[in-house]
Amino acid sequence: MKKAFSIFITIIMLVALVSCASGGGAASAEAEAEIINVSSIEELAKAAKTKGATVVLQNDIVWNPEFTSNSAFEINVGKKTVIDLNGHTISNVKSCALRFFGDFTIQNGTIIGEGDSYGILINSNNTTSGVDYKPETRENHKVTVDNLKLVDCGIRAELSTITITNCDIQNSGDSGNSNCLYFVGVVAKITDCKLNQTAAAIETVSRTNCVYCSGNSTIRLTNITLEGTKRLNAYKNTVSYKIDNCPGWTTSTPEYVNK
Repeated sequence: MKKAFSIFITIIMLVALVSCASGGGAASAEAEAEIINVSSIEELAKAAKTKGATVVLQNDIVWNPEFTSNSAFEINVGKKTVIDLNGHTISNVKSCALRFFGDFTIQNGTIIGEGDSYGILINSNNTTSGVDYKPETRENHKVTVDNLKLVDCGIRAELSTITITNCDIQNSGDSGNSNCLYFVGVVAKITDCKLNQTAAAIETVSRTNCVYCSGNSTIRLTNITLEGTKRLNAYKNTVSYKIDNCPGWTTSTPEYVNK
């Protein structure tokens, strides 16, 4: 009787092990992201709609001049999709012409603008009129920007929860589009980055900043190298800065910057 019971228990354990192994394999297969190789901005936009995929750029891209701020190129990204520029460059990007919408990661490459511009807009139509600052709106748009270099352009993000790490962002020019980072209604964490805003008349131009933000925004800066203006500015009293190891910063709105 004891021997039969022991055999029965052994069979049950073996069945359980086989079941777990099968389940684990299925989970692993499901977890393995689809990799989609692309060679143009149009292919990238199409592939980026695939939820959970990793979209890998295979070559450099020169921006199509037909896409401008008035006729932007929009990329609607599937949830948790990764856009990997794979060390390549998207060059000559018109100001406010490249716009991403969704919950995604973009990483590993270079974007070159034309100066005095935003090379990437995130969840943004480049307008703050009638925007919705509800927390759930930000929670539904979680974005990670990692290991990107932006030259002669910056990033404008709206209504997002955004993490920016290991980035080198350089912008230039004297207009209100000359910020390295411009946030509207976001929760942002910027870590281990270099921000360099250079304008010809930084003493007189109030909106040429390393970081500029408005709306219900909370900004956390950690281990940041600031160059150029070294300025962190805010508009409206709902903005809060948290600053750690970010030497030399200045502001013309100190009442809105909380260390």
